[in-house]
Amino acid sequence: MSQDPEATLARLVQSLRPVVPLRPPWQRALVWLATAGLMGLMSCALGHNESLGVPGKGNLWHWAAVLSAATTAIAAALALFAVSVPGHTPAWWFVPVLPMVCWMVAGVGTWAAPAAAQIPAWGAAASEVVQCLGYLVGMSAVLMALAIWMLRRGWALRPFATAALGGLASAAAACAMLGVAHPHAGTMLDLAGHLGAVFAAVTVGASLGRLLPDVGEIPPPR
Repeated sequence: MSQDPEATLARLVQSLRPVVPLRPPWQRALVWLATAGLMGLMSCALGHNESLGVPGKGNLWHWAAVLSAATTAIAAALALFAVSVPGHTPAWWFVPVLPMVCWMVAGVGTWAAPAAAQIPAWGAAASEVVQCLGYLVGMSAVLMALAIWMLRRGWALRPFATAALGGLASAAAACAMLGVAHPHAGTMLDLAGHLGAVFAAVTVGASLGRLLPDVGEIPPPR
């Protein structure tokens, strides 16, 4: 004996779960950036920042690098959440490029200018570079985990490239935090350590793309 269609439909309606609309990309990016900013403030309040205001250590190239890193983090975060949903403009992928180039140029200046002026620099010893790496890796890991968690309800067309953007945003934010908490003129070894940390964050971020929803997979019914 067939069941009553209306009764069946009523049971199906009762089993449905309300769909929570996904926040606009700029709002999700703002939440992520606000969290990064709060972490930066806590780092300045609790961390090692005794070199603030010391002549020669916080040079103009350094602050240009900090500003460029912060701009890169903002641009990458906005692009990250924009490309995490279908229908985005492809131009979003190129938004972080210009600030990232400025960051690279300023980063080289933080080493070259103090070296030419023979200003004492941080990073001459491997132990100093390890301290920077520890800070960058720790901050990047927290911010990257937050980004991946916030992307779990997205539907990225390119999950691995999208996750790599998360790694770039996290590394850039971590570098900006470090620059504010501990401004200093750096050595070539210190610069190489920073570049290595950024490369590692982007690489690890890309590998975490497998955790994001894949448009090629149909989600199971709930």
